Parts: sequence; structure tokens; C-alpha cells
Amino acid sequence: MKKIMLLLSLLLTLTSVRGNCFKFEIKYLPILNNVPSAELLEKYNESGDCDLRFLYAARMIRAFDENDIGAAGDLFRQAAEVMNEFPKGDKVSLRIVYLYASLLEANGESSKANLYYSYVYQNVNPKSTLATLSNTAILGIRNSIEGFDLWKSKLLSDLHEKEYSINDQAVILLKLSEYVLSEDAASMILSFSDFSSAISDEQLKYFYLLKKSRFYSHKREKGYSDIFNKADALYQKIGNPKFTTNHLTTKARILNRLGLYSEALECSEKMIERVLDNYGSIDDILSSPPPYSPSLYSTLNLHALTMLFQTRLGKGLPPVIDAFNIYELNFLQKHRSSLNLINNLVLEKRNHLPSPAINALIVGFYLYNETKDISYLNRSIQVLDRWTGSGNFYWANIRGLARQDEMKGNKFLDAQRELDQLLQPLPDMSLKDIYDRIVKVNERQHEMTLVYPELPDLLEENSKIDLSLVSEGLAKDTSAILCFYSSDDALYRLLVTPDTIEMADLYDSRTRALALTSELQSLSNPRTKKGDYAEASRELYRLLFTGIDSLLTPNVHLIATGELENVPFPALRRDAEGETARYLGTEVAISRQMSIGSMRVLRDQEIAARKASPLGLAPVFANESLQAADLHQAGFVLPPLFYNTDELEALEARGPGDYFYGEEATLSNYQRNVTDHSIIHLATHAISSEIDGLRSRIYLAGNEDMPSELFASDIGDRTLNADLVVLSACETSNGGRHATEGRISLTKAYLAAGARSVVSSNWAVDDFATATLMDKFYHYIQEGKPPHQALRLSRKAYLSKYPEAPPYKWAAFEAYGGMQAVAWDRSGSLKSVLGFGSVAVMLVGGLLYFRTRKKAA
Repeated sequence: MKKIMLLLSLLLTLTSVRGNCFKFEIKYLPILNNVPSAELLEKYNESGDCDLRFLYAARMIRAFDENDIGAAGDLFRQAAEVMNEFPKGDKVSLRIVYLYASLLEANGESSKANLYYSYVYQNVNPKSTLATLSNTAILGIRNSIEGFDLWKSKLLSDLHEKEYSINDQAVILLKLSEYVLSEDAASMILSFSDFSSAISDEQLKYFYLLKKSRFYSHKREKGYSDIFNKADALYQKIGNPKFTTNHLTTKARILNRLGLYSEALECSEKMIERVLDNYGSIDDILSSPPPYSPSLYSTLNLHALTMLFQTRLGKGLPPVIDAFNIYELNFLQKHRSSLNLINNLVLEKRNHLPSPAINALIVGFYLYNETKDISYLNRSIQVLDRWTGSGNFYWANIRGLARQDEMKGNKFLDAQRELDQLLQPLPDMSLKDIYDRIVKVNERQHEMTLVYPELPDLLEENSKIDLSLVSEGLAKDTSAILCFYSSDDALYRLLVTPDTIEMADLYDSRTRALALTSELQSLSNPRTKKGDYAEASRELYRLLFTGIDSLLTPNVHLIATGELENVPFPALRRDAEGETARYLGTEVAISRQMSIGSMRVLRDQEIAARKASPLGLAPVFANESLQAADLHQAGFVLPPLFYNTDELEALEARGPGDYFYGEEATLSNYQRNVTDHSIIHLATHAISSEIDGLRSRIYLAGNEDMPSELFASDIGDRTLNADLVVLSACETSNGGRHATEGRISLTKAYLAAGARSVVSSNWAVDDFATATLMDKFYHYIQEGKPPHQALRLSRKAYLSKYPEAPPYKWAAFEAYGGMQAVAWDRSGSLKSVLGFGSVAVMLVGGLLYFRTRKKAA
């Protein structure tokens, strides 16, 4: 039978055999490329009379099929040497390059794959299907949710306009589905009338129907079993063994959905036996986990889901415990795999959809409720916490190591900068250029592991969570940790106080909470008045804080994932209709966090700036027109700031430091001083990019024609020593949304650069209100208050002075990171030396002295 299958495979594969030369049709989807065995491929001629690209490509596919990634890379390099003899736009060559990129991506090497996708996109006909597929992959890998959604909308519109053939339409939809959740994929396919019968490639038709039945079953759309039956009939007819694992995977899902749980488990176990040769039991997998690969652990995840359904057959908790252990293992292996290639948590922007992590929480919470064993809750929160904002957690640990040994830190950062450059596609790159770059990437990654060999163990240790110990630690300053974990189909809330650990499922409130979150974005409108959106604010507070209002402590460290990251928490109202307004942000000191682990590292790290004083910059703008086409804001004008100079002067009056005004507030002066100070205050303009958060930028003084730009991607070039960074500008906490990191913003860039805490804005702020708020803020910072407490008190003071002010004026700024008192040596302060009686007389002269000193410098 196997010989018959092999012959059929060859007949499907070979389009022509000229003499002993080998050719085959190179298809867009890697799984549809059928090639003979390695032994048979060795028999084909390698003479110059043959087009050897096909032979090397076939051998490369076979090496990938056998999981020999190193051999596949060598074979692609051989193919690339032949490709250099053809024009860059040669269709066969570009198909092979695209195929190799797809295989790299499937094996978790998406940053490297991106270089090859970019090569294809640069050299192919821009109106071709190959260009569309390559750009889809580039945007999917980049993980910018807004950028990908814009592309997806345009592409779906083109598909509806029938810009592509039926076969290519199916391929494009399947490619798009790789970067979205199953429900979104189902919605995409549902928007088209069924065209599967018109797909002329039988194997493509099978694979399209298979995926369609899977997506429909996930969304509980009618007809999913009929669609699978059509796919199953084609599977039996085609008899391609490469399809078996995918087929069993989907079949198990369908059987689970139909309630045939025993049959689903049997199917799932066959699937596991195929992917794990020595599989004996779940205990075998847990005791000796296989190396991480995306496809293997996706299969294990489905097996875990199948085991969960066994509870419906009265099998009790054992299969649930096995499922939880697999979900946990999936994440831990993925995490360890990333750490083996240093910095992959940041560089490898694979589209890690949050389902596996949230699944661990769902199952862990269930087991906690059933057994009262808090270890299940600890382990599930640990999984999710490692997944939430892992980039900032990674960099917080790196900066701590860098401060201990400046030479090592600089070596690591130099390698990091080179990595960033090497992984950036450039126009007119050759395949040899890309190959050489990847060799250097591997070398730099290895060098980084040698700089900090202790890093994986440090990250492992610092990410451990014991909620009982966390609760004990919160008693020191009467704090609470409040987490909202949100995904497309779940919403959980965790509250930890000195005497409470409470987990709640808020799924029933999820849809309404997201709608209210969207509505409350209008609070950023300057035209709003005090009472606008009051009921929406009250309702959202009731939904999110139901049952815990009385448990809130004076200090709350808040983690919100998904769309709930956009909730304007300081502006939420705790009062009932008709009562005096009570705002969460004036009654509770709120800090915003990426994860429990990163909060602890930022809070506890030792930072000793050379100068325990502020660095302040306040440039002047005169309606500079920007051509920021990459932000979709070409022609945007930077208007004058009327109060940023007053804001910085008020800070300077509080004590000595380095202050730069107007044309002296330059990027060079910033860079010269930024690592020296415990406080950094930037009173300026900023723009957040919703397409690519790393392109968000701060504006400083430049030349006559254009201000200078400080990009989020460049902020971490050196390790900061600041206890506090204040970004007194518009929308500095906003940016492009990443699938796992949330908003990639200037705020997160400064935290990743080593700042302990950052105060930043959620919307375009009022210039005068900001100056007033900041003056009070620094008053409380001087008193030794940590940033979140100083913000609460300054908001309260602002509302006392301006009781009719809407939240737009005072609620934009929030504190992020480690909340500690800020190092600030005011021994040279005019106030402390002269006393209040003399300050009024000397202030003008003192300010002129400081201003003149900086301009002279």
C-alpha cells in the first residue's frame, strides 16, 4: 500500500521529467508541495543541463518534512546560488524563496523569514498573488494589530471584487487565517459565498474545506460537519500521507463539537502517536518534553482540549489535570525556546495569539475552584504573567545586569543594535546578502548568550509567582494588585490584597465592558464637559469592580490586557447618579503595570544616577509642518506650546539640575545628559504611531526647517538610571497594538531602557492644565511620595481648584512601572538655601543665571 501511495505522490508531483532532470509545480502552500523521498531525489541528475533549482527546492522540502532544519538551510543556499544566474524577478526563483520563507516561519523563525518575504515583495510584480501573500506575511509577522487590520480590510475588499482567481482567493484566505483567531477566520470566510466547488486544484480544495470546517466548528456555524465530510471524501480519494496530521486534528475538533468525545479522544491519540514516535502517555510527555515547535505543540494543545471534554463522560478531574499540565508545558517550552535564542522575546514577533495562555488560566481557575489548591491558580497566573508584556520583563532584567557591569552591558547593547539592523530589510538586497545577514544574526545571538549566560535562570527565577507571598508583600504599603485578563472569548479578574486573593470570571460583562471602553475614548475630546459620559463611566466601574469596591486599598497596581488596556481608569466614577462626583483616580493611587513580574523587578532594582536631580527640556515650536507619511499624518502641524516653558521653569525653581529651553532643547543635549539624571522631564510634542509603535516619537529642537525626532526604537540605545521619566506631551502612552505586548508606546520604550517609572498621557493634553498639574505633582514627589500617589494628590488638588474641570483636563496622565520614592537631591535648591522670604526676590535672577548657563554651554 505504501508503494502505491508513493507512486501516486510522484504522479501528482512531477510535471515533467526530461532525461534524468527533475521538475515539479511549486505551490504557494508548503503542505501542498509533494516531493519524492530523499533516496529517490538523490538519483536525479545534478548536471548543468538541468534546472537545478527544482531539485534543490525538492530536497529542501523533504529536509523540512523530516525536521532537519540545518540541512534545509544548506539546500536553500545551494538553490540560491543557482538563482543568482537568473533575473531577480524570475517567477520560479521567487516561488522558491517564498516557499523557504513560509517553512522558516512555520518553524518559528519569523524574523529571518521576514527578510525573505521582503525580498520577494521587492522583486515580484506588485499586482501578483505572490506580492499579496508576501505582504500579508510581512504584516502578520510584524504583529502590529492596527497595521494588519488595515491591510486585511483592503485585501478582503479586493477579494470581494474578484481581483484574483478562485484558486488564489482560497490561498490568500488561508494565509490571512494564519494571523487571526479561528472566529475571525470563520467571519472572513463567511463573508464570501461558497466557492469551494470552483477550486480546480483538488489538494487545495481539500485543504480549504478542511480549514473552513475547523473555523466554522469553532464559531458553531451551521454546516461545519457537512463541510468536513466533503473534505474527508477528498482526503480518502487523494490519499496523501502529508495531510494525515492536519486531518486528524480537524476531525478530533469536529467530533468534540458533535459530542462524540470517546471517538474524539481516540482520534486525538492517533494524532499524537504520529507526531511523537515514542509516545506512551501524558506522563511521558511531561517528564521528557519534546523540543518546542509551533506545529507539534499546537497538536498537543488540541489533545489537551479533547481531554477536557472527557469530563462530560464522567471521568472526573484527572483528564482536566492532564490538560492543564499540557497547556502549561506548551507555554513553558515556548518560553524556554525563545530564551535559547537571546532576545527572541522581542525580535521574534511571531503572531502568538493569546489562546494558549488564557486556556491555562481558564483550566487552572476551574481546578482551583474544584480542589481549593492554590497551586493551580499560582501556576496559571504565572503562565499568563510571563506572556503579558514579556518584552518589558525581559528588558527590566537586562538593564539590571547592565548596571552591574557597564562594559558587559555595552557589549550586549551593541550586539542588540546590530541585530536590529541586520533584521531590517533593505532595498536591492541579494539572496547572498540575506544569507550573510542571517549568519551574522546567529553569531550575534550566540555572543549575547555568552555575555549573560545566567540570563535564562534569572528570568525563570524572577517570573515565579506565589500569590500568598505576593499578598504578604503588599502589606508593606497597603497595596493591591488588580488584573483584568481579556481575550476574544474570556475576561477574568484577579484581586490580591494583604488579606484577599480573589479570582472572578467576568465573561458575562465582557461585551458591554468593551463597548463602554470604546465609548469612553471620547473623554479625550477637548469639548467634553464635566458631566459628559458620566453614566457610561459609572456603568463601566460597576461592571469591572463589582464585588470588590470595598476591598480596594489606598494603592492599586493595575494590569489590563487586550482592549481593556484602553480603559481611562482614573476617570471612572464611583458615585451613584445624583451624588457628588467621586473619581477612582482621585480616591485611589493607581499605577499601571505590564505584569506582576516586571512590576517587582522595576520596583526592586538598584538605580543610582550620577546626578540625583532633573534633566528637563522644553523646546519651542512655531507651527512646523511635518511630512510624517509613515504615520498617515503627512502635513501635520506642531502648534506652539504656550506653557511648557512655564512648566519647566516651575520644576527648575524646585532645585538644581540640567534644564534646556527653546533652541537649546536639542536631541544632542538630551543624549549627552540622559543617562546621568534620576529625573527626566520632557515638556514637548509627541506623536504616537498606531501602525508601528516603535515609530512613535518625541520632538525636540532641531534646525530652522524641522524639529529633531527621538523615536521609541532609539530610546533604549543606552541604559538609563532614572527613577522617574515624565513625558509631558500628547498620547505618550499610546501606540501600535502588539498581539502580546499590548500598546508599543514611548512609555514602554522608556521602561525597557531602564527607567524605574514613567508618567505619561493617554490622550492629547491641555497645555495649561498639564503645567498646573505637573507643578503639584513635583511638590508631592519632593515630599517623598512615589509617582502614583503624587498623581492622585495632584489630580485631587487640580479638581479642588477647578471643580468643574472635565476628565480631559486632569485624567490623562498615569504612572507606569516600579512605584518608589524618587531620588532627588535639592541641597542646591534656591528655596532650601534662601528660604521662602528671599525666594521671591532672587527667583528671577536665579532663573536667568541657570538659563544663561545652559545657553553659554
